[in-house]
Amino acid sequence: MATHRSVRRAICAFPPHVYIHMMDIDGMRRRCLAMRSRMGARAVTRAYNARLRPVDLQVTEFALLAAVKRAGHASLRELAERLALERTTLTRNLQHLETRGLVEPAAQRRERTKRLRLTAAGEAVLERAAPLWAAAQDEIEDALGPARLAEVRRALEALAQAVRRVEAARGSTVAEAP
Repeated sequence: MATHRSVRRAICAFPPHVYIHMMDIDGMRRRCLAMRSRMGARAVTRAYNARLRPVDLQVTEFALLAAVKRAGHASLRELAERLALERTTLTRNLQHLETRGLVEPAAQRRERTKRLRLTAAGEAVLERAAPLWAAAQDEIEDALGPARLAEVRRALEALAQAVRRVEAARGSTVAEAP
């Protein structure tokens, strides 16, 4: 009896352009972890962004502001590691916050590493945003219920660990999640 893996290997033996025509998009949507996790992430992001709209922040920006505040004068490398982001993604998102006047370079010690801190405007936005973020968090947690919430958190952590193992086996370097 053929397994999913053996069928997938047989299909993958075809050139990519043939494989794409053979794919069942609905089946892929059900099976593909990347697609499913991104769909879930987009739904969660929409819920947080809707709550944060009154302070003109997206949840990704809120997370960056909170991380900068918590880390004090953290370097970009430290922030990237803490948030499990690639440095280029982090830099692009922080430039947007810097342009908006919410973060600024911290006084440089004798080093070449760029460090950031919140501006007074960044502190004010973060203070106004925190209860809105908490409301979104509470809504989603309540909708899931305690048991399902714990299950989702365990599943997400297991997925992240599995991907880190795959990347380690490939020799990839990835930002480690805290």
